[in-house]
Amino acid sequence: LLDMTAWMQHWWQALLGGLAGLVVGLPLLRKTDEGRYYSDRFFLMLPVIGQIQRCGMVVDFSRNLATMFASGVPLSQGLEAVRGTMQNAVAARLVDAMLANVMDGGSMSEILRASERVFTPMVTEMVATGEETGEMERVLGLTGDIYQRMLESYVKTMNALVEPILIMLMGGMVGFVFYALLSGMLAVYGI
Repeated sequence: LLDMTAWMQHWWQALLGGLAGLVVGLPLLRKTDEGRYYSDRFFLMLPVIGQIQRCGMVVDFSRNLATMFASGVPLSQGLEAVRGTMQNAVAARLVDAMLANVMDGGSMSEILRASERVFTPMVTEMVATGEETGEMERVLGLTGDIYQRMLESYVKTMNALVEPILIMLMGGMVGFVFYALLSGMLAVYGI
């Protein structure tokens, strides 16, 4: 504890500068297209947060595209509209690739198969089924409902994990301070 305090007293300017750089730099980085893309990609790789974001993207994509189909909007215009609603830059680029593939005569499921990190294989198969049967509106609505339930489950899981993690962190900090004080007292008495 004393060594850590001495180190922080010696390097406090560097720590403060690094913290200020993070606080100022990360929002500026997210304002660029590439910075936003890579930060969104990083968050998708995180264990629980990535699953929540992935489910949210699937829900947004499938429900918005189902609404476009229900309104009679052509696929290309529907994909353009859905692309505008995507909050995640990785998903937005994927929708751009889907749009380009559809305009070239391909299918949406071809692009989805190549992007298992963003959309799960189940979504790919659902979209492929919708393309084959011609019932995209119904299939996308069903996909949105399934992933909405999964999203709610992941959020409940994350909420349940927060409390034990905080207790472990607090216990670790208290234990570290206790150990530092106890070892200092024992060192004074030569034990």
